Amino acid sequence: MNKSFILNILLGLFKHILVIDFEFKQPLGNSPMLVCMVVKDIVTQTTKKYWLVGKKKIDFPFPIDESLFVGHYLIAEINCMLQLQLQKPKNLWDTWVENKKLYNGKIKSGYGLEACLSRYGIEYPLDKVKWRDVVLGEKDDLNKMFLPKYSAADQEGILEYCSTDVSTNEQLFYKQVSHIEKFKKVENKADAMRVITQALFSGRAIAVCAQIETNGIPIDEDLYHDIENNFESLKAATIEECNRKYDLYEDGVFKHDKFAAFLKRLNIHNRWSKTSKGKFKTDNKTFDRFRNFIPEIDDLKGLIFIIKARTLNGYAVGIDNRSRAPLKMYGQTTGRTNVSTSINPWGAPRYIRTVIHPDEDKIIVSADFKSQEPHIQAQLSDDKDMKAALATGDIYVATAKLAKAIPDNATSETHPVERQIYKTSFLAINYGQEAHGLAAKLGVPFYEAATIHRNIIDAYSTYHEWADRWILKGMQRGYFKTMYGWNRYLTFKENINPRSLKNWPIQSHGSEMIRHAIIAADDAGFEISMCVHDALVVHMDKKGSEDKIKTLVKLMGDASEKIINFRIPVDVNVIEKHYFQKSPDKEKWEALYKRHVSNKVLQNPTPSRNKGCTNKVTTRNEKSTSVTSNLIINNTSTYRGVFND
Repeated sequence: MNKSFILNILLGLFKHILVIDFEFKQPLGNSPMLVCMVVKDIVTQTTKKYWLVGKKKIDFPFPIDESLFVGHYLIAEINCMLQLQLQKPKNLWDTWVENKKLYNGKIKSGYGLEACLSRYGIEYPLDKVKWRDVVLGEKDDLNKMFLPKYSAADQEGILEYCSTDVSTNEQLFYKQVSHIEKFKKVENKADAMRVITQALFSGRAIAVCAQIETNGIPIDEDLYHDIENNFESLKAATIEECNRKYDLYEDGVFKHDKFAAFLKRLNIHNRWSKTSKGKFKTDNKTFDRFRNFIPEIDDLKGLIFIIKARTLNGYAVGIDNRSRAPLKMYGQTTGRTNVSTSINPWGAPRYIRTVIHPDEDKIIVSADFKSQEPHIQAQLSDDKDMKAALATGDIYVATAKLAKAIPDNATSETHPVERQIYKTSFLAINYGQEAHGLAAKLGVPFYEAATIHRNIIDAYSTYHEWADRWILKGMQRGYFKTMYGWNRYLTFKENINPRSLKNWPIQSHGSEMIRHAIIAADDAGFEISMCVHDALVVHMDKKGSEDKIKTLVKLMGDASEKIINFRIPVDVNVIEKHYFQKSPDKEKWEALYKRHVSNKVLQNPTPSRNKGCTNKVTTRNEKSTSVTSNLIINNTSTYRGVFND
């Protein structure tokens, strides 16, 4: 073993350095089904092999607290350890994360194990595809809840395959450490400790991510599958109704020429927006311009929404009524967690979140940093005008006031349209959008968008001047970085638009903030079900929840203070039954659900046995809890509900 600065320090910190690998099968939404585990202590050169089929628990061969765990994308390995009821390790060196730190922005892909090995000139001696297929079984069986029947020869070969992954990961670890020392100019113990501290922080976040994936999001199984199983007939019935009223579909396909004729019959075709290809638009924004004063447009929007809605099929819901989807920590160039919107109901369109439902005697708490990105902007740039706007409690209303777009006594209730315009514009400009792009986004003439763009730039000139300097400095040295070792390199081999980099320091620091928050919450014993950008979703006992919520809010405030030396306020929503919807998402869900119920009753008049929903729309009071800093405020609002549970 090459005893570099980094390795020497690691050997002094840990009694064991364990390279670990599992083979397993994991159908969508479910916990992994374990096949085998191989772990090697590179300090003592001791290797342990375990055949795990049918086993639920084992004694781990090394003391977990005294060991450093090494592997490539260790979320998978920690998930497997948790399935064996083993203690979750806190000390990890993830070669996948460290590889992303080294090459983030230099390459567009190639962060997987095989690509990494190739980059360092390490050959993989076995046919990886062959043995992966042996582990998983036939392709038709990939999502079935059983393992293949392994022969004695299969067992021997799979263990050898797993051992090969361990040996190649060991080589990768040595090569990577050596490359880091050379690339980052690690010349002394202080340099080495900085690298190690950053790597261990990243590894700790990866371990918590694994725990979050294992926990999963509780789902109302009956409601989910009820709609999922009837979705295609629901859409077919909606198309039939739409054609009966408006004649817009042919063989289930929307026809733009029929839509054009429909608009002409209403005599609004001259005022209806068109796409760049000359077709009449069918997006929500265009419909909303006419729906309030033309009943046919309002009705048609509801019908098209159902028809265009994506099926619930494909969301990662397991047999234990938990939704599990890969979090992809460090998935984006900014280091943000990349939550899949196609298989994760929390990352999906908001109306889908209604299928989220806490267990009995429990609640789901969604805690998010209030205006996280503007707060980070204000603190990093020391923009006093932005700080003052944030202090009002609604930066978007305050921005509209600064721009003289609304009167000084205006509120979000009195001027919701203007607030939305300035919110959309504020966020778009943060991502470097110019006036022409803003015009398209808002659906307004260029001169109007240019005025809004200039108003916002002028209102927060200190921030935008700071951002321009930051981009220039990064482009001069060829990379951007955070204090926790996350880098974004500029190769200049691709077309890099400086404006597109404007939000990088904001999102990257926000990512570090949420990682500190999930680590602290996990250490405090919270059952985290999901983390999304600026929010933690926690499943907790209803009893004693008020004190727990205060603790959670404090931990999140601590995390923000570590990153930007400022405690960002935290908003908390408490979900006691189904996920609380706000307009327009509430309206979308209820339109979908009412039509589903009507269609289902027509097909099968037998009363539903589903415990999570009923065949009627009811009105009920839903309590939502809003928490800011250490203050808990209970608000009760009445809305049209679809559940009676």
